[in-house]
Amino acid sequence: MKNIILFILILLFSNTFSQEVDSLLFKIDNAKKTEKAPLYNSLSKVLRTIDNDLSFSYAKKALEFGKQFNDSASLIVTNSLIGIYYYNKAIYDSSLIYFINANKISKNLKSKDSEAVALSYLSLIYDANEDYDKSINYAKEALKTYRINNDSTRISQSLNNIGYIYSKAAKYDTALVFLKEALQYKTSNNNIVSISYTYGNLGEIYMELGDFKNAEIYFNKSLDIFKAHNKLYNVSLVYLGLSSLNEKKGNYKEAEMFAVKSINLMENKDNAKTNLQAYYQLITVYDSLNDYFSAFNALKKYHEIKDTLVSSEKQSIISELQIKYETEKNLQELEYRKELIETRTNWLYIFIIAFIVTILLLLIAFIQKRKLNNAYTSMVSQNIEIVKYEEKLDISIPDTNEITNSKYSASNLGEDAKTMLELSISKIIRKNKLYLKNDFSINELAKLLDTSRSYVSQVVNERFGLNFSSFINEFRIKEAMRLLSKPENEMYTIDTIAKNVGFKSISAFNSAFKKVSGVTPSFFMKKR
Repeated sequence: MKNIILFILILLFSNTFSQEVDSLLFKIDNAKKTEKAPLYNSLSKVLRTIDNDLSFSYAKKALEFGKQFNDSASLIVTNSLIGIYYYNKAIYDSSLIYFINANKISKNLKSKDSEAVALSYLSLIYDANEDYDKSINYAKEALKTYRINNDSTRISQSLNNIGYIYSKAAKYDTALVFLKEALQYKTSNNNIVSISYTYGNLGEIYMELGDFKNAEIYFNKSLDIFKAHNKLYNVSLVYLGLSSLNEKKGNYKEAEMFAVKSINLMENKDNAKTNLQAYYQLITVYDSLNDYFSAFNALKKYHEIKDTLVSSEKQSIISELQIKYETEKNLQELEYRKELIETRTNWLYIFIIAFIVTILLLLIAFIQKRKLNNAYTSMVSQNIEIVKYEEKLDISIPDTNEITNSKYSASNLGEDAKTMLELSISKIIRKNKLYLKNDFSINELAKLLDTSRSYVSQVVNERFGLNFSSFINEFRIKEAMRLLSKPENEMYTIDTIAKNVGFKSISAFNSAFKKVSGVTPSFFMKKR
C-alpha cells in the first residue's frame, strides 16, 4: 500500500524528487539491516513536506532499526523527526518524550548541534504549555551553541523566540532587548519575511508599553512585508494588532475598520480563533462607540464561532487521546512479541516495561484531564465575561415602543420589520425577565408584542436560529450563570437556582446548562 502511495507521489512531482525517492527505496531494499536506519530517516525527511503521516511511518521504521542495532547517530535524527511530527499535530506530551530522548542521546555523543536543535523544540513545547521559565531556559541553552557555531540564521530565530516568550510572560523590557538583537541579525542576513515577524512582535510590545507611535511604525512595517509576500493569515493578525492599538488610542472608527478587515480576510478560511478574537474586538469597539445594535450583532456572531470552536476543540482532544492510545497500544504489542520471541527468561523485563508504559499512560491521562479542566475553566471565565457584558447590553438596547402592529400587517415580514421585531423580542424578554415564568409561552409573548404567534415564531427561528423553547432556555441559563457567579448567592443550591430561573425539573436545567455554557452547573459553581 505504501509503495502504491509513493508511486502516485512520484508521478505528481518533479523528476528530481522521483529519482531521490526511487534511489532511497532501492538502497533500503538492498542495504544491510545495520544500514537501514539512516536510509529510512532520509526517506522520512524527503516525504515530510509531501505526506506527513507517511513520513511518520518511515521514521518509526528507522526507530525500530536504530534501537535494534544501537545506532545512536540515527536515533537522534529519528527521535527529532517523530518529535516534530507530534509537535505539528499539537500532541505536545508525546513530542516532549521524543525530544527529551534526542537530547539525551546528543549529550552522550557530545553532539552539540543536535542537542541545540532538540533544546529549541523543547522550548517551543514548554511555551505551548505556558511554562515560560522552562521554555526560556531551554531556548537560551540552544542559543549558546548557535553562538559558538556562529550560525547567524539560528541565532536570529532563537533571539526572536526568546523575545516573544518574554513578551508572553509580560516581561516587555527584557523582550525588547532580545527582539532588537534578533532584528540586527535578520537585517544583516536580509531575511525579509523573517524580519516581518519580529516587526510584529515589537509592535505588540510597544503597544503594551503605551508607546503607540513606535507600535504603529512596527505594525505597518510588518503589514507591508506580509502583504507583499501574500501572507494573508499574518496580514489578518497585524490588522487585529492595529485594531487594538487604535482602540487604546481612542480611534474607535479606525479600530472597527481594522477588525472588519481581519474578519473579511479570513471569512472563507479555517481560522475560527482569529475570527473569534476579531468579533470580540468589535464588541468592545462598538461598546465604546455606543453602537449597541452593531454590538448586539457582533455578539451573536461571537457566540456562533465560539460554539463551533468549542465543538472542534472537544473533537480534537478526543482524536488526540485516540492517537495516543493506538500508538501506545502498538508499542506495547511490539515489545511484548519481541520479548516472547527472544526468551522466556526476560519476564521481569517485560513487567518493568509494562509498568513504565502504564505510568506513562496514567501520566498522559492526568495531563489530558488537567488540559480539559483548564479548557472548561477558561470556558467558565468566558461565559461570566459575556454574561457581564450582556447585563450592560440589557440596559443599553434602545426602547422599541414605537413598533406597532402595523409594522407586521403584511402577509410576509420584510427584513426591516424582522429586525425591529427581533429587537423587540430581545428587549421585552430581557427587560421584564419574562423567561423566569416556568409556563411562559410563545402565545403570551405574541400578545405582549401585539403581533401574531407565527411572526414571533418566524423571527425566533430565522434570526436566533432556535426554536422558542431553546430560545427561552438560553435566557434562563444566562440568568442562572449570573446568579451562580455572584458570591451572595452561594447559600442557594443548584436545584433552587433552577426553579428560580423558570425550570420545572433539575434534569432539564442540567441538560440546558451544559448545552448553552459547555460545562455542568456544579463545575461552573466550583470554578466561578
